[in-house]
Amino acid sequence: MKRVLLVDDDPTCNFICTKCLETLGTVQSSVALNGKQALDFLLDYKRHPLPDVILLDLNMPVMGGFEFLNAFRELRIPGQAKVQIVILSSSDDAVDIRKAGEMGIHHYITKPVSADKLGKVIQA
Repeated sequence: MKRVLLVDDDPTCNFICTKCLETLGTVQSSVALNGKQALDFLLDYKRHPLPDVILLDLNMPVMGGFEFLNAFRELRIPGQAKVQIVILSSSDDAVDIRKAGEMGIHHYITKPVSADKLGKVIQA
């Protein structure tokens, strides 16, 4: 079973993503509403295992996606290197896509999301 952490402040997107992930059948998902909540979730790895995949929005209050990526790199959590981060954003701006690539992100999904789009990256 793959574990997915969805990091997005949009309740509608969270609902749709959760439903799409449920259709994949072998996915357990958790939700954080911003990068800070996601970091707190990850730092609590003794209570729950790290996710296999993080679906990360870029534009969020408190701590956005790029800020999260920088902070994530500074963490020292067992198994951290195995966590795949996928950008899930409404931004199709070439600057954001290029910056994500420069930060080591290999998958960038633009909203609206679908079970097919998520399935491809979750199973990869």
